[in-house]
Amino acid sequence: MTTQITPELISRQLSERYQQLAAGMPATAGFREAAFQKLLQQEVPSTRHEEWKYTNIRSVWKKLGESAGETTAAPSPHWQGDALKVRLAGGQVVEPAEVETANYIVCSLKKAFEKHQDKLQAYFAKHTHLQDDYFVLLNNALWSDGLFVWVKRGQTLPQTLAVFFEEGQSTLENTRHLFLLEEGAQLECAYFFTGDSPIHSLHNCITEAYLAKDASMKHYIAEAEAFHHSRVLRTFADVEQNANYYNVTFVLGGHVARHDLCAALKGTHAEAHFYGLTYLRGNAHADHHTVVDHIAPKTQSNELYKGVYDGQSAGVFNGKIYVRPDAQQTNAFQSNRTILLTPEASINTKPQLEIWADDVKCSHGATIGQLDEDALFYLRARGIPKAQAKALLLQAFAGEVLDYVGNDSLKEYLLARLQERFS
Repeated sequence: MTTQITPELISRQLSERYQQLAAGMPATAGFREAAFQKLLQQEVPSTRHEEWKYTNIRSVWKKLGESAGETTAAPSPHWQGDALKVRLAGGQVVEPAEVETANYIVCSLKKAFEKHQDKLQAYFAKHTHLQDDYFVLLNNALWSDGLFVWVKRGQTLPQTLAVFFEEGQSTLENTRHLFLLEEGAQLECAYFFTGDSPIHSLHNCITEAYLAKDASMKHYIAEAEAFHHSRVLRTFADVEQNANYYNVTFVLGGHVARHDLCAALKGTHAEAHFYGLTYLRGNAHADHHTVVDHIAPKTQSNELYKGVYDGQSAGVFNGKIYVRPDAQQTNAFQSNRTILLTPEASINTKPQLEIWADDVKCSHGATIGQLDEDALFYLRARGIPKAQAKALLLQAFAGEVLDYVGNDSLKEYLLARLQERFS
């Protein structure tokens, strides 16, 4: 008999955790209370919800804590590049506890509420997109820890910030991260999701980034293992005048991955660049939802998402571009390209444009196909085995996204992970 997911059941399961977190962080108690009360009025989204039409997140919810069996995939080695490394396990920052200089701060969000409220209080949870979404409310009520990163005006974090999320130590993790880049500040950050627990788990993660005038943030996300774990990742970026938010996402592992990536271009000449590559096999599932909101004039956005789906894997791409009435002379481009390697693999793609300005350059499109048989024949005719020829073609397809990774060491690491998959 299937257990019906109801507000009453959610209340019984989550109320104790909510009370513990509110008591442990009094500064967040009111915020958590408001979110928790709204949460109790909602249900876990089903495929009847338009934004979840092609992703059955309820099935993930119902499996939490169940054994997924042993995986045959060996864990990938961790990236060993030059970086300031931060590790989270069980939803908590475990090392380092805090790195603070006159020019930047990297610490746990819990600690930031104790020591740096003057810096974060004007920005924490101020994004306006998806405010009443179930998983946003869940995170608002139950976030346990995360990162607070502040970079002073005109300064640069001297190393890449590498954040390693070790998943599976608890069945449901809610982490939250806040990045504040003052005028002219620069930051490069990479997220890595790891874990080899054979238990189904869900990581509900929110990242908020606020980029002041002339600031720049490069944000890389790599899901290359943790095959039994599912994720709902929400990233919200507010981008002011001449600032640039740059995101490259790789989904090469995991059970179900849902990514919502949203940028509000609020200042003249603000830019957002989103690039993504997904390679899945088995019955894995990846769902990319993007929103770029052009609010100010002369803003620019570029999106390129590519996917390769093998076995019975499935993908979703839903990309929205809004061009507001004042956003004249906007440039906005969006493309989704997919290769299906088997008849059982699938993709649902829906690029969207909503334009209220008349002096703009905007385009969007999607293509779905198979490997080029002529190219495959050409390689095999020259003595290259079929498997190797297929891998070469897939690597060439993926290379366009990989080229957007500006960190050479990270690019080599990701290329190695791709070659493992393609071989």
